[in-house]
Amino acid sequence: MTLTSEKISCININKNELAILSLIQIKALSNTDRLINDEEQGEFSEFLFNSLSFYPSFALNGDLSNKKFSKKLLLKCEDEIVGSLEDVSTFSSKKKIASIFSPNLCYIENNNPGLCAKVNIYNNPYQKIKQDVENKIKKSNAKKITAIMLDASPLTRAHERMLRWTIDKADLVLIFVVDAKDEFSMQIKKECFDFFTKNYLPLDKIYTIYLENLELFSKDPNYECLLVKSFGANKFVIEQNHPGIGLLYDNFTFNSFLNELSKKTELELIILPEFAFCNQCNIMVSVKSCPHGAHHHIKYDMQCIRKLLTLGIMPPTVLVRKEISAKLLSYLFKDKIKNIDSFYSRVFPSNGIIKSRSEEEFYIDLASLYQTNYFI
Repeated sequence: MTLTSEKISCININKNELAILSLIQIKALSNTDRLINDEEQGEFSEFLFNSLSFYPSFALNGDLSNKKFSKKLLLKCEDEIVGSLEDVSTFSSKKKIASIFSPNLCYIENNNPGLCAKVNIYNNPYQKIKQDVENKIKKSNAKKITAIMLDASPLTRAHERMLRWTIDKADLVLIFVVDAKDEFSMQIKKECFDFFTKNYLPLDKIYTIYLENLELFSKDPNYECLLVKSFGANKFVIEQNHPGIGLLYDNFTFNSFLNELSKKTELELIILPEFAFCNQCNIMVSVKSCPHGAHHHIKYDMQCIRKLLTLGIMPPTVLVRKEISAKLLSYLFKDKIKNIDSFYSRVFPSNGIIKSRSEEEFYIDLASLYQTNYFI
């Protein structure tokens, strides 16, 4: 922190706070680009559990309760100035709140004063992304713009089915990939997702947005609705088993507490049923349409699939593409296989050309052996 005339002129923020402030700047989470106090909270506050109020982190800044703030506050993230808060004013609140800046905590105590200010993030990546989306919508003259939000950790066959179903019914699909904190970095998730989209989806009908360093999404579907709407979507596809949608079955249809928010934002909500592989139908099905019951269903449980990968076990290709599994295993167990070229020459068929092999290639070829039919 920097002191100028005994006033605070710079505060520290983390990457999650930086990402949320970046979205606030482009009005992706409310109808304002300002930090607001507990009383204002914005147009859709009646639907939102997490408050938009911002309190500087005690862990990063210490006790600021008796400090005065400059009208312009610089924002520092990991020793780099990344933006500023302008026309700063403070407010205090003794009540505990649930904040979008700390979505993993039920409530936080306000040790430091809250800040009201206009947000200005330098080199805001979401500004360019939003402009790119607007240009793509205009260029393609898209009318049916559908958004889908995925926790692709890892990208499964069920995700593929959801994406293709969505693309079939839209002019343009906005794919938001969330940054769930698990065994896989966002970089390897990007690599896997880019591989799939470039090889198996029509690129002119999709636009992928990576929500890096954001912990809020996949926890609060209300903010997911506001986010996708701000990027131009008029439909939002959400999974039936999303942990936060409060799903109930009434009048022969699925309903959610998101219905009221979707009506107010004029965002059509589409709730997809759970997908599974039925060993009787011998095909992927929705659990809603298959008559055979759960005892015949192979489920796409991402937690179990991640467990297989972290144990070094390649998931069956009915669950995950072998190319995706190969990328993830070579990421998790880098340099695990010693003398891989020698291993290759002893096990796999060869066309006589000697060349160096990667671990990723090894896992792909190994998966192909698992699928080989043979007779003795």
